Amino acid sequence: MKNKNIIYIIGVFVIGIILTILYIFKYDKLDSTILNKNWYRYNYTNGYYDVFNIDEYKISYYRPSNDNFTNEYDSCSKYRFNKKSKSLILDCNKEIIIKKIEKNTITLLIDNEENTFFSNIDDSLNYEFNKFYGMSKSEYKKSKSQVLDLIKISNSNLLNIVKEKEYSKIIFIGNKCTSVDCFIAYDTFEKWVTVSTNTYYVNSDELDDSTINSLNNINKSFLNDFNFYNDNYPKVIITNGGKIIDSYLVNCRGFDCTSFYNK
Repeated sequence: MKNKNIIYIIGVFVIGIILTILYIFKYDKLDSTILNKNWYRYNYTNGYYDVFNIDEYKISYYRPSNDNFTNEYDSCSKYRFNKKSKSLILDCNKEIIIKKIEKNTITLLIDNEENTFFSNIDDSLNYEFNKFYGMSKSEYKKSKSQVLDLIKISNSNLLNIVKEKEYSKIIFIGNKCTSVDCFIAYDTFEKWVTVSTNTYYVNSDELDDSTINSLNNINKSFLNDFNFYNDNYPKVIITNGGKIIDSYLVNCRGFDCTSFYNK
């Protein structure tokens, strides 16, 4: 009888140890659905994508900017997960807290800022766009494209404007300009129009050989090449008396185009 009690006590003790080990293992187990895949967040302040990746043992957080493609998380490689606080304790004295995990998104608290990452890169851009502007990309483009209709000129008018001695700002947009960076700039064009009547828009796809040759004859700075007038970003050519006095691409910093407002 005494032996049975001892065996019973030992059995309970062993089971307790096993359950404790299993509990600890489960307690520190990270949700496997977020492992071994890239999670994207479009950073609207600079136009780059943050990329977060984690596996069972290692972690990486790529966070580029206009100024630097390195960041303080580059030295982080390993982590320890605390399920109670839902935090990732990194080996670089950093901590990332997991706020929410859904089918295709994870929300992380990084440096006291809550950010949502997506498994699909386009979904990230759409989410940040809606959050920032309060409307979809297509809705924004439709509402802002009216300014282009207002200032659009024909090929013949383009030649006349270039020949004039007045200062003119001509915006060229063609079929290469399809990304969000292109129509984000429409707001800038609206501001230009309100302060100057000499702002014009040309659909680069509608330029023909005759018009391009004529521009080149007016001044050799107007290259005899369609690609000169069709870029991945809106191209602005400023003319005065048949000469190009300035030209640049309207490449905004994420959703911030303020640097071009007075350009």
